[in-house]
Parts: sequence; C-alpha cells; structure tokens
Amino acid sequence: MEILNQDLRKTALLVRVNTTKWGIVRQDKDVGDKAAADNGANPELVKAMKSLISDKTPIWKEVKRAFNAITSAHVASTGSWGSAKGDYRVISCEAFGRYQETVDHLRSVAMEKADDFAFNHYEALRQDAEQRYTGLGDMFDADLYPSAQEVRDCFTVTSDQMLLPEDGGHLVLALSQSQQQAIGDSAKAREALRFKALAEETQKRISDELSKVIEAVTTYGDEGVKRPKNFGNTLISRVSELVEVVKATNITQDPAIDALAMKMADKLTKVTVDDLRGKVKGDKRSEAIKEAEASKLRSELADSAKDIAADLDGIFG
Repeated sequence: MEILNQDLRKTALLVRVNTTKWGIVRQDKDVGDKAAADNGANPELVKAMKSLISDKTPIWKEVKRAFNAITSAHVASTGSWGSAKGDYRVISCEAFGRYQETVDHLRSVAMEKADDFAFNHYEALRQDAEQRYTGLGDMFDADLYPSAQEVRDCFTVTSDQMLLPEDGGHLVLALSQSQQQAIGDSAKAREALRFKALAEETQKRISDELSKVIEAVTTYGDEGVKRPKNFGNTLISRVSELVEVVKATNITQDPAIDALAMKMADKLTKVTVDDLRGKVKGDKRSEAIKEAEASKLRSELADSAKDIAADLDGIFG
C-alpha cells in the first residue's frame, strides 16, 4: 500500500459503532457455594451461572441477530485503524454516506426488535422462567428481573465520527524541540502501524474471498461433490460487495489499489452464478453444450482469481 504525501483529513474519516443489549446471564452464588460444599471444593473455584431467559427463544435470537448485523456491517464496510475491539475504523469520505445509510437502517431494525422483545415478550418469558422444571425453579430470583422499560433501556446503538488527527494527533505545547520531535516520531510510528494493519486486513479480505471463489468453481462438477462449498447464489455478489469495500477503505487513494478493485470488478463480476452452473433460464441448447460453456467460464474465472491473488503481495506488501 502506497502512503502518499497528502492530507488524509480531506479524503477519510474515522467511524465507530457501539451496541449494548440486556444481559441474560447471571452468577448464582448460592448454587455455586452449595455445589462446592457438596463436592468438597473451594467455593472460590466454583461458579454457577444461569440464564434469566433461554437464549434459544426465537424473539431473543432475532434481537441478537439484529444487533450483531450492525457490528458486522460496520466492520465489513470499513478498515482497521486500531487494534482494540470497539476502536474507530477508517472509511473514505466518498463511501461514508452509503455507510451511514446502512447503519441507520440496521439501527432502526434492531431497535424495533428491542421494542418488540421488551414490551411484547419479556413479561411472558419472565413468567416462564419462574416455573419449576421448565424454568429456573428454585433458582428463580425475581429481583434479577427489571421492568420492561428498564430492559428496553439496556438496548442501545451509538455511532460517532471523527476526523483523522492532524500531524499524527499530537498537541504542540510548551515543549522543547527534542521533546516535540520525539512525540512526532512516536505519532508517525503509530500511524505507520495503522496503515500496516489496514493493508493486512484488506489483503486478507481479498485473499479469503478469492480462495472461496477458486475452490467453488474448481470443484464444481467433481465426482461426489453435489454442491461445492461457497458455490451459493452470493458467490459473485460477495465479490461485488468486496470491490466496494476495497475502494471505500483506500483512504490514501493508492492507484494500485484502485486498479486492483477495477480488475476484480472486470474479471470476476461480469458473469452470474447461473452462467457458471450452465442453468440460464430460456437457454434451449443441449445440456452438453451448456455445460461445456459453463465449464469454460468457471475455468476462466478461476484463472482470473488466481492471477489477482498473485498480485496481492506486490500491492500490499
């Protein structure tokens, strides 16, 4: 990845998304202490945990899925800009509007699920938990169950944005020249590590997806392989989505990465999954002819994917 001498504050910004949910797991100290005593164990080494509701409950699974979708979309649409979970991630200014629309939509869906859970299902689930054998029985503790509104308030989605820090993000105070130099050198070193992490993440994303494409199209039709792994209806659309992510996280506007994204789009997204399967609707030709053409397309796609994969080290190394 080429780091150009430019003001990245004009082309990129940092974004962060955090979600919270009502926690359904609690420690039961009484049960843990009893289990330790019954088995001659040190109670400090024994912990008993219980779920206030079943995590297999359909509405709870829907809630978790909706909130996880926000985090997944955030990570999938942005690039690494720090090592810790929950850190800011980087995105180009050009792609930010589309990113924000996606996050806002997923936030709306998640909060609707949270409303439904808290106000339409929670009380019945609390009552279920109070039952013996089908619920928690004697382990039920009413004090652990807040009101429906309090449960609802536990579900949050927050997002914020920040410009990339100028000059490495350090402040020049009443410091000596050598101190300022040391701070500047440290900031540049941290920024270099961030660019390295971004390049490595982008390369891995591309490499992983190319490997899936190659495996899918080269094993299709093999004896004993009814449906190759990864050869689903999203085989090509996943590549198209990745192309947009590669462009969105090319914050240095590196021409080599732009060219890579264009090559991926040109060589890997011009066919459909039906083309590759030889199952195009309305095609009246014989099965043998259709399969021969599909086989040729699969071979060409595999060769293109391998060719692009071979370029990655040179671009991101």
